[in-house]
Amino acid sequence: MQRSEALDWAQDARRARQRLHDDLAAGRTDLAEVLERSERDELVAAVKLLFVLESVPGARKVLTRRRLDDLGLDGRRRLGGLDADERRVVLAEFATPRGAGS
Repeated sequence: MQRSEALDWAQDARRARQRLHDDLAAGRTDLAEVLERSERDELVAAVKLLFVLESVPGARKVLTRRRLDDLGLDGRRRLGGLDADERRVVLAEFATPRGAGS
């Protein structure tokens, strides 16, 4: 029974991660909303910071990774593991107003 529950959770996590990526890429949600959701949704909280940042429209992988490094943030961190100060830094550095990329 535990194995099937774990498999179900993993499948739900993959779906949530894909939805999150699609919503960010299409501009249906923004970084601030994702960070806020990570505080109440365990599936979103389990997503890694770098995955989210690279899903933002216009994000460039190398520049995103360099900027995270400059800020002293590890892209492998889970959203749920970010403290309030780190969330503020991420929003200040990476958030773009909705519609700005269009």
